[in-house]
Amino acid sequence: MIYGLMTRRPLRILHTSDVHLGPSANEPTGRAHTKECICPIHVIGHVVAEHAVDVVLIVGDLFDHARVSDQLVLDTFDALAKVNAEVVLLPGNHDAYDTTALSRRHRDPIDRAGVRFFDQPEGTTIDLADGALRVWARAMEDHSPQNDPLADAPTHPGDRWYVAAAHGHFVDNSSEDHRSSRITGAAIDAVGADYVALGHWHLTTDLSTRGVRTPAWYCGAPLFGYGAGQMLLIDLVHGCEPDVRPVSVLDHPASRC
Repeated sequence: MIYGLMTRRPLRILHTSDVHLGPSANEPTGRAHTKECICPIHVIGHVVAEHAVDVVLIVGDLFDHARVSDQLVLDTFDALAKVNAEVVLLPGNHDAYDTTALSRRHRDPIDRAGVRFFDQPEGTTIDLADGALRVWARAMEDHSPQNDPLADAPTHPGDRWYVAAAHGHFVDNSSEDHRSSRITGAAIDAVGADYVALGHWHLTTDLSTRGVRTPAWYCGAPLFGYGAGQMLLIDLVHGCEPDVRPVSVLDHPASRC
């Protein structure tokens, strides 16, 4: 969906999610990583440099659980501070913004790293790239059937790029009403965003294959677990539909403990 031009300069976004730092983890290839591994963060930094990325979106589950060590949290945000792009972080179901949230206990390292963090359950917008990009998302407090990740999203601002980010499960029909944090095609299309960045599914998925009209993708997990291995590069160019390109990272030189 194309709107009027004001600050719509070309932008490149790196979309990732479901990083799951914390447990001892294996790549799909069988290569093992230590439980204090931050290899995915190093990969993010290298991909940003290699592809001249403007903004990094981490759409939930940066950490696997709220019990990871303080040192892992500090190392993670120290590494994110070195990434040569603006970084935006959304809580997911594994690192939800509840009373036990890592992000509540470690807000100082997040802020020192310059990471922009979605901490409003009712949703908020963050402007990036000198105002050329607006990102909206809701902080997940509770991964339950009552959580609606795209509820009350604002309309397109019209004068800049607009991306909505959401962590949850895409559903095709009402038979999946038991699912937590449901995201429907109708809800995605109703937002009217230029791109919808999704997290929660570990397999890279283009929702146009499910009948969704708005460009909307699950980026997939970068390194750990079944289906992992990719991040997404999104090029936003005025007058064009977003160009979404998967980038394979399993064999990246930075993905080694």
